[in-house]
Amino acid sequence: MSIFLSGFASIDITPPEGCELTGYAVPDRLATGVHDPLKAYAVVFDDRRQKSIFCAVDVCVIHEDVARVVRKRVSGRTAIPEHRIVIAATHTHSGPKLMNSDLLINQRWVRELEDRLTQVMMLADYHRVPATIATATREAPGVGGNRRSKDGPVDAAVSVLRVDGVREGRPIGAVVNVACHPTVLGPDNRLYSADYIGQLREAMQATLGDDVPVVCFNGACGDVNPGGYSAEASLRGETVPGRTFERAAEIGQIMGKAAADAFAHATAQAELRIEADSSTFDVKLRPFPLPAEAREAYDAAVQRSRAAPRGSEAHKQAMAEVTYAQCQMANAKRYAECPDGKMNVMVQAFSIADWSLVTFPTEVFASHGLAIKQNSPFAQTMIAAYANQSLGYLPDYTDDDADSYEQRVALFGPWAVDTIVGMAELLLKQLHKRQQQSTVPASPTDEVEVKPELVLEHTAADHTCVPAIDFHLHWWTYWHSFEEVLERMDKANIQYGVTLVGDVFPQCDLRPVLKLMEPVKDRFFYFTSVDFKRIDDDDWPSYVREKLRQDVELGARGIKLYKDLGLSYVDSTGRLLRAMDSRVRVLWDAAAELNLPVLYHVADPPAFFEPTIEPWNERYAPLRSRPSWWWGRPGYPSYDSLIDEMYELTAAHRDTTFVFPHCASLSNDLRRCSDLISSGDNIYVDLSARLPQLARQPYRAHEFCVKHADRVLFGTDDSLPGRNDVYQLWIRVLETKDEYFTADYYGARQPWRFYGMGLPKDVLSKIYRENAMRLLKLES
Repeated sequence: MSIFLSGFASIDITPPEGCELTGYAVPDRLATGVHDPLKAYAVVFDDRRQKSIFCAVDVCVIHEDVARVVRKRVSGRTAIPEHRIVIAATHTHSGPKLMNSDLLINQRWVRELEDRLTQVMMLADYHRVPATIATATREAPGVGGNRRSKDGPVDAAVSVLRVDGVREGRPIGAVVNVACHPTVLGPDNRLYSADYIGQLREAMQATLGDDVPVVCFNGACGDVNPGGYSAEASLRGETVPGRTFERAAEIGQIMGKAAADAFAHATAQAELRIEADSSTFDVKLRPFPLPAEAREAYDAAVQRSRAAPRGSEAHKQAMAEVTYAQCQMANAKRYAECPDGKMNVMVQAFSIADWSLVTFPTEVFASHGLAIKQNSPFAQTMIAAYANQSLGYLPDYTDDDADSYEQRVALFGPWAVDTIVGMAELLLKQLHKRQQQSTVPASPTDEVEVKPELVLEHTAADHTCVPAIDFHLHWWTYWHSFEEVLERMDKANIQYGVTLVGDVFPQCDLRPVLKLMEPVKDRFFYFTSVDFKRIDDDDWPSYVREKLRQDVELGARGIKLYKDLGLSYVDSTGRLLRAMDSRVRVLWDAAAELNLPVLYHVADPPAFFEPTIEPWNERYAPLRSRPSWWWGRPGYPSYDSLIDEMYELTAAHRDTTFVFPHCASLSNDLRRCSDLISSGDNIYVDLSARLPQLARQPYRAHEFCVKHADRVLFGTDDSLPGRNDVYQLWIRVLETKDEYFTADYYGARQPWRFYGMGLPKDVLSKIYRENAMRLLKLES
């Protein structure tokens, strides 16, 4: 029989009087006493293969610096990996400010809190005993209301995980999940309190016993609070009736009664094995002004509030605008500290039998929480928001709420919502699959390579049959030895190269590249680009036209667009920018007017878009080593939608010449690639970086290149001279009929055998040279 252990612990974390309170935009809100103690509760689950630990803390938010310190300490002392440790705030708005307080008493308390959180999790680990679990859910209707819409969604579920000691023969603890802001107590309160959460725990312990810890996580309550009163009303200083300790106790009793009933009728779970997974990934933030600009806006808002008559409607609104400006200032600072405007986000998921829990470092809206539970493969799914980080709201973006409090103060835009929530759903599905499996398939890379006995030809292929143009290069820096570059090109009979450098330097400035490449300017042509950060500027259309005109004067022969357009560029609202966006049309039109070909990298191989990274994926090894190449993460467009957009784009802009590199990301399906080319006279593809795919389907690749000889361009995508000389391998595949040979491609042994395509010389002449000369407007 398998062994399953669990342990609980609790600790008082109430600070001394005088600490600055947080949760409301009220200056000098200092604690004058204690109404009910603030606590931290922890629970450990251990199936003797692995452990996970969860801690719920009576504070408004968990700052990432505090979580980082505590998780590292706990991991070192319990052997629980950090990604299996959860520290989540209950989100009480009557607790002390953790970070960014100038008060010494707050700063000292934060250090004390780190020690106490470490202690309570250590105690929970120490208290592990053989245990069983059971689950049940009840509802507490009428407690919470959607503060953005009277008829908006609310998750009234009270979910309970019951834990009983096997030897003790009685309950040893419970995990409870609700979804309602603990904001019964308003900004006028100056007493420490866990709000209704503390009363919920007391109500349960009145039934279970004072010695039974109750770990309570707050879930998808970003837009739900007691009574459904608006956040804007609080900002304006309007009085909301019923925000009393008595009402907090009433709500706590209602929820506690529902939780106790669920506890008493919980369904036992069998085969207790804990599984855990997490994903840490970068998410693009909404663009924010520079911190100094945000500060100027804040100062101006303060001046307007001082000028408005106190107590008037104008003054109330002005005070709300001061709060918004203050949030904008904080967000601008965070944005400036994030490389390339990306925030590192962690989502965790855990499961035991048919119970699961998923964590968010944000405030999740009720609609998202309900969808997660609906889509979860587990019978019971809990949501722990405010976990491990403090990244603010994850709003449910609608046009009707464009000026809502949540949207105005959010760090993230709509695309981030799909990405973060989608990742949680994906992790739950992966955990469920793992729960159903007893073994994990071996990776294909573990297989033994059999040495063939075939005696085969190896045709010498050192140089192209005609002087060639490499239409796809990334050579532009000093660490290239230009002597080595030209030596390699001359050896392979490469007359010219096209280096795609438009987006290398800030603002897509072409001039630094031209200066770097001055010693070899007679052998290279350059493609430029535009700065999509300016997409929402009023002068965007004129900027695009003038930028391209100036770059043509500098010698640019085309435009290079990376897959960021469609996969990662976001506009000022945080929405993903797609190729068919009306704002991008000016780029396609300007390219046609200037007769510049557009080399647009639209997608990647379909293996990069699989919903999970599994050993059966033929790109498993590179995806495991470079997870940023994986586009199957939630929130990203699907592979097929990007391919379909190519058809739509080329049909809508017949006067614009498009070159889609890497066989238009269709090297896996050359029939579809052929169909794309045949759909318009303005469509070209290059072969770059798809040599292994072409070399294992020589007959179809031969047919494709012959059929579209006037629209196929030779390119390598080379960027690191000295890593390996790829020209000889390309020539062998394109020109010879060699069979079943192995090859190192960019220094890595390929898992497939290669075959030569044996293309005729007239076809090779077009692919190597003639088509490129036509697009580059070169004389024969």
